[in-house]
Amino acid sequence: MVGRHNGLFVLAAYAIVLLVLGVSTRLAFVYYQNGSSTPIALDSDSENQRGVVSVTPATKAIHYDYTAVAAANERLAILQSNLERTSNQLQEKSQQLNQRNAECRALEEKLDESVAFAMELLAQEPGANREEQTRGVKAKLESDLTSLRKQLRESQVLSDEYGERLDELRSDLMQADLEIASLRERAEREIAALIGERLAIEVAAGDAMLAFGEEAVVPLTLQLQSTQPEVRLWAATVLGKLGLSATAAIEPLNALANDPDARVSDAARRALVQIEP
Repeated sequence: MVGRHNGLFVLAAYAIVLLVLGVSTRLAFVYYQNGSSTPIALDSDSENQRGVVSVTPATKAIHYDYTAVAAANERLAILQSNLERTSNQLQEKSQQLNQRNAECRALEEKLDESVAFAMELLAQEPGANREEQTRGVKAKLESDLTSLRKQLRESQVLSDEYGERLDELRSDLMQADLEIASLRERAEREIAALIGERLAIEVAAGDAMLAFGEEAVVPLTLQLQSTQPEVRLWAATVLGKLGLSATAAIEPLNALANDPDARVSDAARRALVQIEP
């Protein structure tokens, strides 16, 4: 009967360790999902999409919408892509508008030159060919003016169109910036909620492992080799609280002296002091 109870204790201890490991893994997945993008959680009214964790009756249940994270990250990626594309379009349209404005100025200068040329001819002394020259200059000037007016109108229309498009692009940029800022603000709240969930579970799981006493040492020792630093940190902390009951974990804790995560190595040293006062 005692052996059966011990086996149940060990099984329960492993279950608690797996719970902590799962929560820590989930936090890492959400935080690092989609490369460097900030993970986001969108509002959802579907109750079957919400994960609920209740640690103890006295602890408020923490709700975290895991399902919406992927969709929100995808939305953020789309917004960032649109922002980049719109920025490129804005730069391109600005260059085109500047080019058109330069063309308008060049046409105006050409018109001024034509008028000056006409005035110069008209100011010349009368001669035999004066009337014929006047007709020729007038015809050329009218032709130039007609062509210039047409080109100026076309340039003005294009300039107006580019100006309107620039305003639209600027508006799109502002809207995308606002949406990205809103999504990132939600991300901070949701990540904070998930961290709170993990910490609450770690506390409850640690208390349960302490109740198992020496039976919890083996599964906790195995978790000192976890790839998740948060799990190694938690296991070392709980082993330290077990005190003399965790003497079997002394060697594995010593092995954590050079852990790449400074928090883990510090926790291991504190645990050794608690086990071997």
